[in-house]
Amino acid sequence: MNLVKWIRKNRRQVMTFVVIFCMISFVIGYTGLKIISNIFDPNRKAVAHYDGGKVTRIDLNNANGQLSVLRMLRSEQLLASQGINGPLLAYLLFPDSPFSSGIAEQLKQAAKQGQIQINMDDLESFFNQRQGSPEELWILLKAEAYRTGYVFSDAKAKEILRMIVPQMMQIDAGQLISQIMNKSNLTEDAIFRIFADLLTIVNYANSVMDNEAVTLNQIKAFLGRSQERLDAQYVKIDAEPLVDKAAEISDADIQKQFEAYRQLAPNNPTEDNPFGFGYKLPKRIQVEYMILLTDDIKAQIEEPTSEAMEDFYSQNIERFQTQVPSDPNNPDSEKITQTKTYAEVEPQIRYVIKNDKLTKLSGMIFNEIKDITETGFEDIAFEEATAEQLQMAAGDYPTAAKKISEQYNLPVITGKTGWLSPEGFRQDKILMGLNLQQQNSRIPLSDLTFTTNADPKQQVKRIGLPTIRIWQNIGPVKGGYYAEKENKYYPIMAIVRVIGICNTEVPENIDVEYDTTVATISKDTAPEKTVFSLKEKVKDDLLLQKAVETTKARGEELAALVQEKDWDQAITDYNTKYAKAEGEEENPQKIKLDNVKQQIRISQADIIKAKRFIQDNPVAAGYMQERLTTNMLNNTLYGLLQEGSASTGVLHKVVLLEPAAACYVVKEVIRKPATINDYLENKANTAMQLNMQSTAELTLVHFNPQNIFKRMDYQYKKETKQEPEVETVPVEEDIEE
Repeated sequence: MNLVKWIRKNRRQVMTFVVIFCMISFVIGYTGLKIISNIFDPNRKAVAHYDGGKVTRIDLNNANGQLSVLRMLRSEQLLASQGINGPLLAYLLFPDSPFSSGIAEQLKQAAKQGQIQINMDDLESFFNQRQGSPEELWILLKAEAYRTGYVFSDAKAKEILRMIVPQMMQIDAGQLISQIMNKSNLTEDAIFRIFADLLTIVNYANSVMDNEAVTLNQIKAFLGRSQERLDAQYVKIDAEPLVDKAAEISDADIQKQFEAYRQLAPNNPTEDNPFGFGYKLPKRIQVEYMILLTDDIKAQIEEPTSEAMEDFYSQNIERFQTQVPSDPNNPDSEKITQTKTYAEVEPQIRYVIKNDKLTKLSGMIFNEIKDITETGFEDIAFEEATAEQLQMAAGDYPTAAKKISEQYNLPVITGKTGWLSPEGFRQDKILMGLNLQQQNSRIPLSDLTFTTNADPKQQVKRIGLPTIRIWQNIGPVKGGYYAEKENKYYPIMAIVRVIGICNTEVPENIDVEYDTTVATISKDTAPEKTVFSLKEKVKDDLLLQKAVETTKARGEELAALVQEKDWDQAITDYNTKYAKAEGEEENPQKIKLDNVKQQIRISQADIIKAKRFIQDNPVAAGYMQERLTTNMLNNTLYGLLQEGSASTGVLHKVVLLEPAAACYVVKEVIRKPATINDYLENKANTAMQLNMQSTAELTLVHFNPQNIFKRMDYQYKKETKQEPEVETVPVEEDIEE
């Protein structure tokens, strides 16, 4: 039935409806009609509920607009500088901000350095989870703070804005507010209220974290340990020079040693294992590389002509201008522009032009290398591909090197390392010096290679690191190598890729051997091949253990000489007996009296942090291992002091320290306790540091989006199959400075 016929047939009903509608409109007016229409407005329907309220599309749009205002106020910049609570909140509310993009890496570095006490896995988990939309989190965090009574006043928010805006933006706060009012059509009071809401959230979060208050006793204990110093005099007898390589070690003893420690990781001394023996095999990687010497690339660059340098000077004259006072004797006098002459800056211009050419040429070369070696990746699903599929698709390095060498008349060095453990990688002087430039930071190549994974299902994203697959190019990376024999430094650029991965494992037997050859920059000769033998490693440990026993006997002999004569004469007699000069070289067994000053003992919490650092940074673990060993010595020296005593006096105490593979004969230990001034000068910073350390883990829990949703019982409506889309509020965020 068509519409005209239907209207004719039902014209009485239609006219009745029109008359009634006109009468209702006349009675209730425009406002009433708007109220009725709003009832049926889909944007006012709840898309989610939480404990104490509902969320509509209008709420989400309003939240988006409020966050836009906060961006114009540079709130993320303010939050990023506020301990740990502020940066995490900035990350949640302003995920696209330049300040937020670096927060994950900053917190990771702070955790590595022990500035905050956070488990790295928990930190990784926080930043790798689904975050939820900033609008939802803003609504929920604000509602949570309000319902507990934490409301920041508009007047206080206004006062803070007037103080911080000039510091952050070099602009008057009133001028900034006027600009935001023009762009957002909001009143001044509304803008202050939005900023006050942000401070309300921060204030509430701080109050939650401060439930773990730092006590005065904690501060005193921390300062008492950290500010206390030890001075000591001792003779150290190292075991390494006493190792007898020709000593006989039976196969039965080697096998017994292996079976006792085969399941333990090395370098973890305990009471039952004071030497820290361990034969669990570490993670190992094999790296293929393509290296170009920077000097070889520079040789292909022509010297800039005089005309080119003069043109550069004219076109970039502002780079060579400075503002100086018109009166040299009056720094506050009117500034005038002073321009350096062409002759003054000619060397600088030459360097800049040549460096630009070097950057462009090297960029072209490495782009072509990538094109040659990555073309096959276009035909596979790279992220889901297996290691075997990636290997088949990857281009051949020697073939690419030959093509580049012919095209650019450049020597290109290619090769493969053996299986490098973190310790082996650290000893590779070429690879260890390479870094990947990423924005304003340099990522060590070791961080990238040892997080590479062969199985796409086990790929884990790490904070601040790009996700790298096996057989995927890394680079170009830059660095350098110092050749001691030639006394020359070689700047280098390279493309590398991990072509093999062996994860940590317990060896089934002692007959484990693998190639450990490192990289080379030699254009003519292959690198010297080296091999790791687990059996030889176990044998070396047994030989070192025997040498440590010898150091103890030597230490007791020295102590007896000291008791019989004096320290100086005892050391002279010892060296006469055991450390005669070997030709022109000094005998490594020669001893001397060492004086160490200002030694400290680190806390158990610091020890835990150090062990966490070793676990997260195995390549850079050597320094931290030495620090832990030194701390064991310092604790032992401290134990020689009588309770409450400031000095041991002169003695000849023999101390055996297995983790250091050495024996110490101690002459004297002096304790310098922390003073009242140490306490007064450091108590505020110490309280802040301890508070940050103790609350860091709690902050991750408080600002975890899933926990926020759970605390507020946030539920989407059943008919809402996905998160509601938030209409972007047309607010301009660029503020003139």
